[in-house]
Amino acid sequence: MPANTHSPQRIAFLAAAIHLMVFALACLISFSSNEGFMGGHSYYFFHGLWIADLPLSIFSDMFIFTGHPGIGLAVWGIFGTTWWYGLGAAGCFFYRELVEIISTGVRKDIARMKVDGQEKTERYTETNR
Repeated sequence: MPANTHSPQRIAFLAAAIHLMVFALACLISFSSNEGFMGGHSYYFFHGLWIADLPLSIFSDMFIFTGHPGIGLAVWGIFGTTWWYGLGAAGCFFYRELVEIISTGVRKDIARMKVDGQEKTERYTETNR
């Protein structure tokens, strides 16, 4: 593999690992400070993550602010990290598709042909070669 290309798994894992490290750092700062949960310096980490994880952070807030902060943090940590893995994988997929369309003009799984003077498209499979 050339040095300038990245596998989608590597980038997806990187996005998830960054989320997990920032979340773990925020938890460590929060638990080691005297200001309590989401107070002091951990405030900035947690609120930055809250914005970055917006669809999932609202769900975890139901647990955090109803008296179950441990469950809320676990939900936020697990599903937020999974969310960022999915975003990284989806971004890589769409990037590869965009590069393919720009370089060739068509997606590689769609074959374009002219039949009876009209342009037709069909899915590319091994039998279409």
